[in-house]
Amino acid sequence: MSKHDHLGEPSSLYFKTIYVVQESDIDGLGHMNNTVYLRLMENLAWAHSSHLGLGVDEFQRIGSAMVAREHRMTYLAALFLDETVQFETWLDHNDGFNLHRYYRFTRVADQKVVFEAHTHWVCISIATGRPQRMPPEFKAAYQMAL
Repeated sequence: MSKHDHLGEPSSLYFKTIYVVQESDIDGLGHMNNTVYLRLMENLAWAHSSHLGLGVDEFQRIGSAMVAREHRMTYLAALFLDETVQFETWLDHNDGFNLHRYYRFTRVADQKVVFEAHTHWVCISIATGRPQRMPPEFKAAYQMAL
């Protein structure tokens, strides 16, 4: 078992937002489709990264990006149309090449954690697609010791 198999604890790089389950999120079984969770994880990661000053435009300007290497997702309870969900995400384990992001989705009505996940991100050069060390802008935004 990897040291990253557990859900890390929220750090100073913590971000949260609220989401209401949409009709387009619902599948034939009447609950939020499993694939929607991955899309929402990506949207949450982008919102957090942009909040830290690194959106798509900055990635393009710098010529570097963080790309997903692995996702681990645990579904704990179903979500249904019009339910309000608190999304939380935080960063941890930044070594200058790799960054680990954790996610927690909590149904607001009963404070039930319905979903937990972890993504292992790797820094790459946009031009080559090859792994590279994080540029100084990434280290600063993602609070890695320079």
